[in-house]
Amino acid sequence: MSSVRKFIPENKLAKTLEDRNGLLMTQAIQRAASNIEAVRDEHLAALDGKLDQLCLVAAAATESHSANDAAQVYRLAREVLADAGIFGLKHMNRVAHSLCELMAAGDRHRHQWTGITVHVEAIQALRRMGRMAAGPGVDAMIAGLEKISRMPV
Repeated sequence: MSSVRKFIPENKLAKTLEDRNGLLMTQAIQRAASNIEAVRDEHLAALDGKLDQLCLVAAAATESHSANDAAQVYRLAREVLADAGIFGLKHMNRVAHSLCELMAAGDRHRHQWTGITVHVEAIQALRRMGRMAAGPGVDAMIAGLEKISRMPV
């Protein structure tokens, strides 16, 4: 007759949770937030530099209608989108996302060139307002910009 052998496989997740040297999710999030805050001023200064560059490149793109300039606008808008998201500038993040959508549509979008200027001006205004950017006026502006970027091409 054969004997029945029973075993319990190792549960690595349970072992990790019981490990006193391990980090809890809340601790990891708190540590990440404090690390972001430590470099906030430097990165916001870099964001301001990107916004200045975006303004210059956007002005050139609206004049030249060049695919290369449009690609530069898209690249900078993506960087602004990422930076704004990291630092909790949610309205700037949404406008940068809208600009990315507008640029992704390419010159098939009939409002691309005029829409670039409006989006860049909105991003600059939101940056000046910082975390104070809120309210129904800001929400309406963002909704209008998103409407421009989502218009049928």
